[in-house]
Amino acid sequence: MIDSNVVNLDGPTGTIIEGNALEVLGGMEAESVDCLITDPPYGYSFMGKDWDRAVPDVAIWKECLRVLKPGSFAFIMSAPRLDVQSEMARRIQEAGFNIAFTPLYWTYATGFPKAQNMSKAVDKRLGVAPKEIRPASGVGFMKPDSEDWNVTKNPIIMPEPTTPQARALDGSYAGFQPKPAVEVIMVAMKPLSERTYVDQALANGKGVTWLDDCGIPTNETVSNHSRSAKAAISKGKYGDSRAQETHQTARQKEGRRFPANLLVSDDVLGEYSRYFSLDKWAATLPFLVVPKASKSERNRGCEKNDHPTVKPLKLMAYLVTLGSRPGDVVLDPFVGSGTTCMAAKELGRQYIGIEMNPEYAKIANARLEATGVEA
Repeated sequence: MIDSNVVNLDGPTGTIIEGNALEVLGGMEAESVDCLITDPPYGYSFMGKDWDRAVPDVAIWKECLRVLKPGSFAFIMSAPRLDVQSEMARRIQEAGFNIAFTPLYWTYATGFPKAQNMSKAVDKRLGVAPKEIRPASGVGFMKPDSEDWNVTKNPIIMPEPTTPQARALDGSYAGFQPKPAVEVIMVAMKPLSERTYVDQALANGKGVTWLDDCGIPTNETVSNHSRSAKAAISKGKYGDSRAQETHQTARQKEGRRFPANLLVSDDVLGEYSRYFSLDKWAATLPFLVVPKASKSERNRGCEKNDHPTVKPLKLMAYLVTLGSRPGDVVLDPFVGSGTTCMAAKELGRQYIGIEMNPEYAKIANARLEATGVEA
């Protein structure tokens, strides 16, 4: 059980609790948490077999709802597969969350294909080894876990189909498994306890997201509306035209774009990446330095971090900024190696992380101790 007094402390302090999320959450005080950010388990190996082992049970989400303050937001990572997303969304909604919000989509360039090569699989099934060839000189290829194209070092050995059956399937892959380039972040909210969003914000400061602080820096002149939108406003389609046209926040005037539901790493959209660049946003925070979780970031404070799904610090920092204020309590009931709590600590929030794997809890604590912020 957790000492609920932790949520009443001031400053960037918190704890990692080793234990079962359902049991630990049950020992927490109701309405004591300001924001939930988590990357829960969704074991692909269980897909189609046992959903209770694949995604968290409704009971856990009900406890998460109980400990959140009314109007608090939850940002929940989900696999991009539709079956996982739909089941996760169903359970979150069944627990009582309002899920009537667009998800965030984070796109990046460093994913590596995992699709099954059918021609190679057919040759193997028929007991014939495929021929192995190297790429022709000057042919580029992507090395695993690399952001750079390489045409000279350690060339990848490519299989060439041997049997007629395999040659007929050359270039095909099992099912549909494209190179991963997008991750989904579901957005949910504990229902308001007040009549309107304004009433909720005045009552406890919730029911809001801090979008201005998540605007993407730009050197360009930022306008609230496109030419077509301004024309529609002038015709009264969107209410008071004077209020709509003259509204521009201080941060937009300083050169920040209003956030979209797309975040981009690695400049994957070329010149258009500047509109959605997580990297450019994170450059304003000195402790954020890399697009995906690099080896040095993963292993920060510990000898080796072997957690399989370490999210980048800058992504979790973006979500912490979007859903909370300094001094707020950020909860991650599936904390893994601790990136959510690291971001919360660096940004002056309190944090509560729960992890049932003793080794991962140990790694999370080590990484937290290595941050530049005193607890």
